[in-house]
Amino acid sequence: MSDELRIGLTTCDNADVADRIAFELVERSLAACVKIDPNVRSVYRYKGEIQDHSEIRLMVKFAARNSAAIESFIKANHPYIIPEWIVLRPESVCQDEFVHHRSWEDDGGFSMVKMTGVVNSWIRDCEFMNVNR
Repeated sequence: MSDELRIGLTTCDNADVADRIAFELVERSLAACVKIDPNVRSVYRYKGEIQDHSEIRLMVKFAARNSAAIESFIKANHPYIIPEWIVLRPESVCQDEFVHHRSWEDDGGFSMVKMTGVVNSWIRDCEFMNVNR
């Protein structure tokens, strides 16, 4: 389980916070990659009122063994009183085009090789190498 890919989602209210969290997660080798989606709109009810806010979503890719450490980091470093932290376990990782090596490095990163032509995905024509320092 410890080397399995996980994807975590959280949101921030500004770019500075999103950048800081993303860079620190990667610098500390807790996450291999953090994608920053700048234009997310959240509609929710808070204290009886409907809220409508722009947010920035972070999609964090990490080894399952780092799940608790990342959750603790998010809670300690996020400006929201109760930050969103949702962890997803991918059912499939497109093994034919996206060859994910299960050789997670000791410091929490992982290696991936070239992937091309992944249709209907946010991954297209990218080449990733070992993301560790």
